[in-house]
Amino acid sequence: MVRKGGDAPLISDKERVLRRLRRVEGQLRGVQRMIEEDKPCEEVLVQLEATRRALSSACAQVITCYLQERIGADEGCTEAMRRIVELLVEINPVARPEET
Repeated sequence: MVRKGGDAPLISDKERVLRRLRRVEGQLRGVQRMIEEDKPCEEVLVQLEATRRALSSACAQVITCYLQERIGADEGCTEAMRRIVELLVEINPVARPEET
């Protein structure tokens, strides 16, 4: 994760994404445990949705970094980039259930 004009990764961006992904990993373990313990489907779904949102947030952080690499971190672009990322995350299609 390198910003345009630099060769060194931005530790803060990298660490932020890694922290988010570790949180997602923990949430998924929790969901697995809930299923193993026969928790109600509604509770499992609530946790799955929270996990999905956390993963979407990580995606948004990576997309932002990518845009900054390609466009630059110009102050005038920051708000536009933030809105583009919000829209990309918002239109992300929800996975369809597998057909059996």
